[in-house]
Amino acid sequence: MKPLQALLALFAFAFLPLNAASLADLTYTTTDEEVTITDCNEAAAGELVIPDTIGGNPVTSIGAFAFSNCTSLTSITIGNGVTEIGTYAFYTCSSLTSITIPDSVTSIGAAAFFRCTSLTSITIGNGVTSIGRSAFQSCTSLTSITIPDGVTSIENGAFSVCTSLTSITIPDSVTSIGDSAFGSCTSLTSITFRGVAPTVGANAFLEVADGAVAYAVGSLSFGESGDDWNGLTVERILRWTTTDGEVTITRCSTLATGELVIPDTIEGKPVTSIASQAFSFRTNLTSITIPDSVTSIGAGAFAGCSSLTTIEVGGGNVNYTDVNGVLFNKEKTLLHSYPAGKTGDNYTIPNSVTSIGNVAFRYCISLTSITIPDSVTSIGFAAFGGCTSLTNITIPDGVTSIGIYTFLDCTSLTSITIPDSVTSIGSFAFFSCASLTTITIGNGVTSIGYQAFYACTSLTSITIGNGVTSIGVGSFNTCTSLTSITIPDSVTSIGGVAFVRCSSLTSITIGNGVTSIGAQAFNGCTNLTSIKFQGDAPTVGNDPFRDVADGAVALVTIEALSSFGGFGADWNGLTVSMSLSYLNGLSQRPTAEQLATVEAERDARPTQASYDVVEAERDARPTAEKLATVEAQRDARPTAEQLATVEAERDARFTEEQINAMTVDPTVGRNAAGNMQVDISFIHSTDLETFTPFALSPDWVSVVDGKITLQFPPNDDDTFFYRLGVQ
Repeated sequence: MKPLQALLALFAFAFLPLNAASLADLTYTTTDEEVTITDCNEAAAGELVIPDTIGGNPVTSIGAFAFSNCTSLTSITIGNGVTEIGTYAFYTCSSLTSITIPDSVTSIGAAAFFRCTSLTSITIGNGVTSIGRSAFQSCTSLTSITIPDGVTSIENGAFSVCTSLTSITIPDSVTSIGDSAFGSCTSLTSITFRGVAPTVGANAFLEVADGAVAYAVGSLSFGESGDDWNGLTVERILRWTTTDGEVTITRCSTLATGELVIPDTIEGKPVTSIASQAFSFRTNLTSITIPDSVTSIGAGAFAGCSSLTTIEVGGGNVNYTDVNGVLFNKEKTLLHSYPAGKTGDNYTIPNSVTSIGNVAFRYCISLTSITIPDSVTSIGFAAFGGCTSLTNITIPDGVTSIGIYTFLDCTSLTSITIPDSVTSIGSFAFFSCASLTTITIGNGVTSIGYQAFYACTSLTSITIGNGVTSIGVGSFNTCTSLTSITIPDSVTSIGGVAFVRCSSLTSITIGNGVTSIGAQAFNGCTNLTSIKFQGDAPTVGNDPFRDVADGAVALVTIEALSSFGGFGADWNGLTVSMSLSYLNGLSQRPTAEQLATVEAERDARPTQASYDVVEAERDARPTAEKLATVEAQRDARPTAEQLATVEAERDARFTEEQINAMTVDPTVGRNAAGNMQVDISFIHSTDLETFTPFALSPDWVSVVDGKITLQFPPNDDDTFFYRLGVQ
């Protein structure tokens, strides 16, 4: 239908029933065995597929005005043989919502899709080299478009008045943009240029959105960030360095969004490498294409790219392999996963992997469990940091080191076992793992790093292996649920603030190897009442037991008692006492009667003179019966070892004076009124040597179930020993 007849046709066909689009709706011509579509029935509706051939001849072009005013067509698929779309070919196809232009098309004519107001999706094939003037003018629910790499020019008004267009990507092949090419695209805020700045006609970006940005991917020809370029504000997407004629991408702008294609050359020099963390946390990137020229990708290059769904590594020259969505280098070190933050519920690392690199799975927030093969020997810096859904992980026996920040902020991790093969736990390794309740540290570990378990607020059980020699500064700082812990004999030092603010800790056993305790190591352990020392008093820093429980005691052995200052002494705010087992031993010492019996037996044993008399008598009367009696008496006397034991026990007992001071002669008698009277008194002591009277109050005495009961409040004068005397 020709333009002069358009209005009449619109009026006439408004009253006709719509027909399904088909080959019968098309008019075409054949020249030199090639078909050109010249017209279409304006009543055709719905989807239309333009065939590759008609009558055995290839369809090679769509003529001018061929589908103009076909207002009921919603979708058109163009055959793969078409090379040209003529001027006004789809003019005013107002119901057309999507169209796919195949790679075979080399040119899009002027106004080819002018006023296709419902067009929201356009796929332009890679064969297109030119987009004619006003080709997509007034395509108003169109929001974004990517122009293929082959296009060299965008003609005047090509996308003008596309009022819903918000972003567009222009390839490095484009060298010119015509007058008003994007004029009145009032929603257009983002134009990404992959190459150098093209020549630009008048008003090319007139009346685009306020603050619209020209994103320069890899060229300085647009100026620096913040400069004005043809009415657009320049923002450099990539930063780079050049060494020996080769370019390394070092950083990507946080404003980068959508699809990003890294150029293969910048300023005429090949892009050969991407630095570590160059694109980390660029959360608006959805896909990245890496060119063939790149041969090196740094660790964590794409860590934290939470919207990244695809990454293409070009050419095969890069020393990395894509295995199940994870990049590995040729040494088989796992470098980083993608899409970061989008990893599934669980993940199994292939058996070929020997090490997990720095920030490999950092911020994979959907990861709940991971299986690490036995082939892995090391886990790098922050490898699982921020994996907030990770609940379960098994560290294989081959791993020898856990790096710093490895499981930082893994807030769902509940338990972990560190095998004997591991020799060190890095600083902050389990920092703020707030759900971690139990941990077992293998015997191979020799050191626990700075704040390794800081703020593990649910941790109730810790088993420290016998290989650990040092507990780092703040290692268990703010483990507020920990109630008790045993430090093995292998440990020689406990760092400053190692257990600070462990407010539920009530007791701790410190092995005999500990020689130093750092400043404020147990500060704020407000329920800590008992610290049992297995060895001599260690050297300590400033206020190691500040703000522990009132009356907290240092329980020490008899051998180490003097190094703590003696029984009842104040040692760094703790009252020195002895372990319960030793005190029980004291309560079982020999009584005076037992000691008297032993002494009598010792004094009664035969002397040498007695033996001489016996021997003389034996010689004088050598009867068998008397000899047997003498031998029996001789054999029954204490041996040297037994005598030595008795003497040692005697020497270790309390002296008679001490025993007398501890007891009161019991007397029960009739008083002046003729009644039986029992006088009961208390004496007390802090050193088991000096005992003094202890005054009782009548309010403390009562009779319960026929028994006299004494109830009295504890003293604050360090009294620990009481004796009852019956007078």
